[in-house]
Amino acid sequence: PRLGIVYKPLKDLSFSAMVARGFYVTGASTRYYNFYHTGGGGFYIQGNPDLGPERSWNYELGAKARLGPVFLSAAAFFTDADGFVDLRVGRNDEGTTVRRFENISNVRIWGAELELQARQFLWHFDFSANITLLDGSQSGGVDSFGVDLGAERRQYAVVPWFSSATLRWAQRFGKWGFSVG
Repeated sequence: PRLGIVYKPLKDLSFSAMVARGFYVTGASTRYYNFYHTGGGGFYIQGNPDLGPERSWNYELGAKARLGPVFLSAAAFFTDADGFVDLRVGRNDEGTTVRRFENISNVRIWGAELELQARQFLWHFDFSANITLLDGSQSGGVDSFGVDLGAERRQYAVVPWFSSATLRWAQRFGKWGFSVG
């Protein structure tokens, strides 16, 4: 479930807020699939039949503005997850590398996103670009390799930033259109 509110003080300016409750259950392959891969020195992909669901609370604040053909949006978000499903890597008793999905308690992810769109700014060209910044932390629990995650309190390994840019040519004919990008 998600609850959101949008406030438009001006025609081309809006502010938004959202809170949502997330729930995720993994597929059977992460729970029951076992495979030994011989490449790169060999490693074992091990299913985890005890893998539980992931639950989270998600919050977001945002703003959108339009200046002629240019659209600009910014958002800040925060996620507090319990039972976060993470791929953990460790070694078994024989020294073989094992990759296995685990539930991690108390994962917090926060970040911001900025997006720019220019529609038909040069003849029939559209341009869009975005950048997203992410960070996070985890704590709590013991994984199947015996690592006490409560004592670990490490930064969570997420992408620190990523971005994209797209240039597209679009020709519109009434209700129809054609684009290349």
